[in-house]
Amino acid sequence: MKRVDVVIPAFNVSAFLGEALDSVLAQGPSVGKVIVVDDGSSDGTATHAAARGAPVELVQLQGNQGAAAARNAGIARCAAEYVAFLDADDRWLPDKLDVQIAALSGAPECAFAICRVRPFADLEMPAAERAALLAQQPAEMEGWLASALVARRSLFAQAGVFADDLRMGEVIDWFSRVRPFGHVAIPAVLVERRMHRNNTTRLAEEHRRDYLLAAHRHLARQRATGGGG
Repeated sequence: MKRVDVVIPAFNVSAFLGEALDSVLAQGPSVGKVIVVDDGSSDGTATHAAARGAPVELVQLQGNQGAAAARNAGIARCAAEYVAFLDADDRWLPDKLDVQIAALSGAPECAFAICRVRPFADLEMPAAERAALLAQQPAEMEGWLASALVARRSLFAQAGVFADDLRMGEVIDWFSRVRPFGHVAIPAVLVERRMHRNNTTRLAEEHRRDYLLAAHRHLARQRATGGGG
């Protein structure tokens, strides 16, 4: 059986981590290690992860280094043929990993698989606020997000890991680098992305520099290879 190691970067997500872990562990025997990388949390995130026991493993970083550094720390501990990621405030639907592994097994020329993603609003928010937030989102979207990804572990040796000098936009930057390696786009929704107050601030002024830098790097690669946008 092909196995998948799962990396969950986690920063002050004790309210959500349990649901995320439940959705991973429900995937069945294809799950190998579940590596929770605590990125300097000040709440009960690390305690929550440590209490789960095997196959959940806790890695703790010194200080808050950002999601890219947390994912990279998890990748370094992976041993399975495939690597998947789940943001700690998102959740997977049943059979997510099996569907993506089957797709990659049938497409040996492709290095990674993505699926579609459906947003949902956190129930802790008032109903009117939840409705307004969801109204700003598409009903579902193609999953160019870490939570929607399963990659061959060999891809990280070929294309590199996440750019840890980017606090935001690091996933955009990584996908820009790996698209030439080929992928399978699965048309089914297999991930639910939680919308809540904290992730609506990701485009705050102090983070726009990183998104612009990720875009600049993408355009530079396109010019260097003569590719399109």
